[in-house]
Amino acid sequence: MFLLLLVLVFIIILCILTVVFLSVHVKRQLSSLQYPFKEFQKHRQNHNATNYTTTKKQGKRCIIIGGSFGGLLTAKTVSPHFNEVYVFEQNQYQENKSVVQHGNQTHVFFNRVSIVLECLFPGLTQLLKEKNGFFSNFNQTIIYFGGNEPVDLNKKDLDYEAFGVSRNFLEYHMRSMLKKENHNITFFENSKVIDLIWKNQDNDNNKNNEKQVIGVKIEEEGKQISADLVIDCGGVNSSTIHWLNKQLNLTIPISKVSVPLNYLTCVYKLKDPKKPFRKVNENEKWYIARMSKIPIHAGVGMYRIEEDKAFFTAYELGKNCEFSKIKSNEALKEYLREKKYDKSFEEVCDLYFDVVDENQMIVDWNHYKKDGSVYKHFETISKTHQLKGFLAFGDSVCSLNPLYGQGTTAEAECAMWLDFYLREKSIEETSFYSDYQKKLFDIYSFVWIMATLSDLSFEETKGSNWWYRK
Repeated sequence: MFLLLLVLVFIIILCILTVVFLSVHVKRQLSSLQYPFKEFQKHRQNHNATNYTTTKKQGKRCIIIGGSFGGLLTAKTVSPHFNEVYVFEQNQYQENKSVVQHGNQTHVFFNRVSIVLECLFPGLTQLLKEKNGFFSNFNQTIIYFGGNEPVDLNKKDLDYEAFGVSRNFLEYHMRSMLKKENHNITFFENSKVIDLIWKNQDNDNNKNNEKQVIGVKIEEEGKQISADLVIDCGGVNSSTIHWLNKQLNLTIPISKVSVPLNYLTCVYKLKDPKKPFRKVNENEKWYIARMSKIPIHAGVGMYRIEEDKAFFTAYELGKNCEFSKIKSNEALKEYLREKKYDKSFEEVCDLYFDVVDENQMIVDWNHYKKDGSVYKHFETISKTHQLKGFLAFGDSVCSLNPLYGQGTTAEAECAMWLDFYLREKSIEETSFYSDYQKKLFDIYSFVWIMATLSDLSFEETKGSNWWYRK
């Protein structure tokens, strides 16, 4: 009995010490992530889009692979620090279009990402408003169906302005601002980067395993473009990890949690832009979401976006989803009934088509698939090599399940820290690269754990090395 009591006391003490250790660790991590935020705001507010004459120059040219949201953020962040910034995009730029397949998807931007965007792009918020982007007090305009009854999320900590826009709308206006205000940024479309260029080094005398990227090779006639810094913003399908593995004779670890996620979306014009989807306690509701019970495996939602349009989405986890066959509201409702989802799912569908003009379809029914979350451990390179001249950014490092809505916020954090390191360090230092990639690990670790723990609750989920390595 005494021995059993002793073991029990030991276990309790061990649990307490574990909780204390984790609390201190998490607090330290959160503190480190918060550190540059106010400094970032202060620094950016003191420098408008063209006043960078006092900023330290890091080099002559920076090359960015990928011209989507992450590439645009990065271009703006690095432009004060280089004489030239080249953005290479493999697709063609089109007016009011994103360069990615899921450009029709809607983003609702909350407080932190809105602040970072406005600091990087002074005047962007006002421009989006002038172009009829939809802004509202998020606290007052969202209604969420967590169960059978609607829940009005009327909380003080959500009492801030948010805006809902399609990725097409946002990226087009970000790109337009860059072209107008940052004359050292050049965009190259239909330009696919097919490899990195490396500095020739004497392997016999290279005791520290130093390697340096000095440019990129373009598909067009194998043209080579030199650069002092190359940043990969090419997204989850970027090939840079394979090029690095080959050159460095490495196998950079990849963490992956596979869960089939299917989206079905469409966009229509509103019948009456002044008439809200619902009204609760005199508050106009413009965001409505209905999700299945935890673990969340399906849902529907409707959101007002730019130019008096309304976005509708349905999503479902699983290989047996048949969204690709659905081309109408009635077909979707029939599908929901067959799957025996709650009736409130159908109510959201009917509500959407009550408020939109079915004769003014903007985007036809569109099926989009995403396979869970992927993290590429670029931070492990520093264990064996001193790599210079190359950084991986945003979705090229970690592509998250979009169901949890953390992707653009995480990329904004990546941009904020890139700004911090460019001001505080030199790209001539090896630690510039290793420290930045480790910082991205810190940024993504929290959202990764939250997202993957939820995904792992589904039977169809497959994980490989899903926990983090250091």
